[in-house]
Amino acid sequence: MNKISSREITVGEGDLTLDQIVAIARGKAMVSLSPSPQFRERLEKSRKALDEAMKHDVPVYGVTTGYGKS
Repeated sequence: MNKISSREITVGEGDLTLDQIVAIARGKAMVSLSPSPQFRERLEKSRKALDEAMKHDVPVYGVTTGYGKS
């Protein structure tokens, strides 16, 4: 079992590198969300769009459908 290190990768402050994605996937880094107001606003807009889609029974891949299902 992999132990999570003290390495922290912040999402929302720029592009992630392949090495960062691999570290997260392998449990070698923790993930945090950027406290940036601009990033938090984008998250909120996305959440509202998702809520609206679900309210109107619009299929949303990976949320109202399974991953990889057609």
